[in-house]
Amino acid sequence: MEEGQIVGRYRRAFGIRDVAVQRSRRELERVVRQAIAGAVGDAARATGRRREELQPAVCLASGMITSELGLCEVPHLEAPAGLEDLARGVVPCRLSAFAELPLLFIPGVKTAPGRAGARAAEESDFMRGEETQIMGLLAQGRASGPFLAVILGSHAKFALVDAEGRICRSFSTLSGELIRAVATQTVLSSSLPRRMPADRSPSAELVQEGVRLVRETGFTRTPFVIRLLDRLSVLSPEQCFDLLAGAVAAEDVKALQASGLLEGEIRRILVAGNSHRREAFRAVLATSGAAAAPVEVVGEEELEEATVRGALSVLEQVKERFPEKMAGGGWSA
Repeated sequence: MEEGQIVGRYRRAFGIRDVAVQRSRRELERVVRQAIAGAVGDAARATGRRREELQPAVCLASGMITSELGLCEVPHLEAPAGLEDLARGVVPCRLSAFAELPLLFIPGVKTAPGRAGARAAEESDFMRGEETQIMGLLAQGRASGPFLAVILGSHAKFALVDAEGRICRSFSTLSGELIRAVATQTVLSSSLPRRMPADRSPSAELVQEGVRLVRETGFTRTPFVIRLLDRLSVLSPEQCFDLLAGAVAAEDVKALQASGLLEGEIRRILVAGNSHRREAFRAVLATSGAAAAPVEVVGEEELEEATVRGALSVLEQVKERFPEKMAGGGWSA
């Protein structure tokens, strides 16, 4: 990134799940090195400059790469946490696999329970990565608090941001992973598209039919009904997926209502994710009557840019308020 503009990008489908399966960080290190080299190469092609002139001065990392399975485990900050808190919690690190390149690992944010005992987990939550995206949305002027950020990825993350721009509470579901598991690891996979749709909007009618199925027959019955609709040639694979998206969105909205996050003052709700899941969730939320605040969408590219802007905002705070993290103090081996 130069002068506030992204000049190079690199994308690779690799997650912390892969590290857990392989039980080794070596592949993660290799992929991160490949990502850095790929972004530099893309920048060189875009600008016409030599790669040597574009070597990064620092690498910012957020998300599950800061977990116990990542490159450097960073403790979560306890909510409420804002930009300055994230900068204070940044862990600088030099790793032999990355030569002399300084790495700054941005902490995640946790919601601590308000009570003890077995039910404490119901009030607890953790996030890694979404805090950086939320800081980016604030930096872009996309929203000002209080607002609710809904980020639909492998998890559905609901985060309440206060008027001071602090993440004060969050709530998560496994809906993204649930969709993938149902679509790839069950008998329903043969009734759905080979590739899960991401860049199209679902049928509003079928989304609401998915809501009805969940309400009247239950979630565990709904996927089997979807399979029957395929076997009876009533619906196409794409239409079956729209039904599934509506059913899962209904469960997410139900969980959101139970969380209490919608009970306070909220100026707006930002819903981010791929088009298909985003529009399904927005439609179900609108018809549920659960939220009075206006709902706005954040596209995938906008969310990607927010990740970068958020990391840069944290970096600027580190430089301004915690320069020792840049000067070498506190570097771990």
